[in-house]
Amino acid sequence: MYDNLRLIDDMFTIDSPLGPIATPIGGLGKARRLHDLLFDPQTTLSQRNDDLRPWVIVGRRGAGKTAFLYHRCFSGIYEHKVEIESAQVFRTIGLTIETVLDQSNEDYAPFVENVSKLWKAIFMTSAMSQVCKTYRYDPAINRNPYLLAVQDYLERIGIEGQVAPRGIMGQLLTKAQEVNANATFESGDDLEDILINQIGVGEAIGAFEAFCETERQRVIILIDSVEQFPIDDFRMDAAAAGLLHLISQLRLAYSPVHICYCIPSELYHHYTATISANPEKDFESKLMLQWSASELLKMSALRLDKYLSSLRHPRMRRDNGLPDNPDREDVFHFWRRLMPKQVVNNLGKQEDSFAYILRHTQLLPRHIIGIFNQIIRHSLLRDEEQFQITEDDIVKGVRSAANSICAGVISSYRQVHPSGGQLCESMLPHMTNAFTMSEFRLFYRNYGRGIVADYYEALQMFKELGIFGIVVNETKVYYEGEFEYTQPGSMAISEDDTFCIHPAFAGQFRVGRDNNGWTSKKEVYPHGTDLDEGIAA
Repeated sequence: MYDNLRLIDDMFTIDSPLGPIATPIGGLGKARRLHDLLFDPQTTLSQRNDDLRPWVIVGRRGAGKTAFLYHRCFSGIYEHKVEIESAQVFRTIGLTIETVLDQSNEDYAPFVENVSKLWKAIFMTSAMSQVCKTYRYDPAINRNPYLLAVQDYLERIGIEGQVAPRGIMGQLLTKAQEVNANATFESGDDLEDILINQIGVGEAIGAFEAFCETERQRVIILIDSVEQFPIDDFRMDAAAAGLLHLISQLRLAYSPVHICYCIPSELYHHYTATISANPEKDFESKLMLQWSASELLKMSALRLDKYLSSLRHPRMRRDNGLPDNPDREDVFHFWRRLMPKQVVNNLGKQEDSFAYILRHTQLLPRHIIGIFNQIIRHSLLRDEEQFQITEDDIVKGVRSAANSICAGVISSYRQVHPSGGQLCESMLPHMTNAFTMSEFRLFYRNYGRGIVADYYEALQMFKELGIFGIVVNETKVYYEGEFEYTQPGSMAISEDDTFCIHPAFAGQFRVGRDNNGWTSKKEVYPHGTDLDEGIAA
């Protein structure tokens, strides 16, 4: 309990009363404490994660991929956990591919099966090293004949307690070159044959899996997403294809060694269309992280409740906080005690506070935490007798967070759409928040031409970033928009569609500013921001 209070004190501050917007780093030990403190196992996504036990987790930046990766790790079914530094291992595999490429053929790419075996050699060797280190002084286990065979292999290739991919691959390549200095992915005496058959990786893997089976041991290997995956590098594509192939092979073989790999939704289409050799099989066991509005409010309430509970200042202490395992009514009651039911929006009209906050997000934990941090920060800066959130706090907080939200979305798609920021700055101030396809062509011709190839590429970019949605309903006061981030896949568009602009981007880029101030006198409500709605999972 004391450690938890210290952790809360470190993470939750007046500037960040709901804590950081991203999962803090610090190794598995600290990750376990953070998981136990912050992760809500009662959400729909958490329960799906427990039921599915996914090998691949797909989500946008800020959706909580790392948190779910750790939840998979701390599920209670694994005796051994190996965390692999994703950028390092991809670089290691990529450099290995380049080292053994046929340099005379620029179009040559190694077979996915061969790259898969490179991944397997690194991962299994890393897991073997960690397991042998764990049982080094355990006489009840360390004399197991399978484990002895594994130890012999590790000693033979010169690995003791080494789990870093670069060190392991370096030792394996050194041994391979001792056998054949010209080892390649070509047929004959290729690298695969040397690694698996001649220096004993394959035999050691068999012994390791047999050890896990006889001792009832399970191992999980964790690989978080690469922050800036280079989609124009075929070596990285080949590396990712090999990893997906290995994941499906281990899963279908019911291996005691499991892998959990995070993929950004921003690159999911690239993975399915370009990287994966068999998308249907590679992504059969995946969890798509898409949040509902009510669960985002619950997550935020749980975090704020922890912060307020830890404070001794009478102005900040709350009475009648959240109960254990709060339901929807508990969460709404918690927030209603702290903030007004309505605010005045940009059009001067009364609007539900929850709707106003949620429609300025893309239903991501990072966005809702960022907005509430700003709202509550404004509240805390006032030296009042009792802590309370005002209408002004909500409006200012949403505006303060908009810059970070928009910049984060644009940045997360930079590898796929490098011109996103420039297009937003050039086009959005001249647009209206609802428009037809023909009107968009005119906007593009006047303000976006030359930035990307054509109007359709610009429209696709805005759609994929969740900046443009399709109007699915219109009333006297608002447009309801369907945005791609609530869909399980790509959202189809047609010539007859009417489009709308996401409120966060409309406000940040001042839609209508350079259009004689004209924009539609209706607000945009992204589908999913209604607390009674759910989204596809």
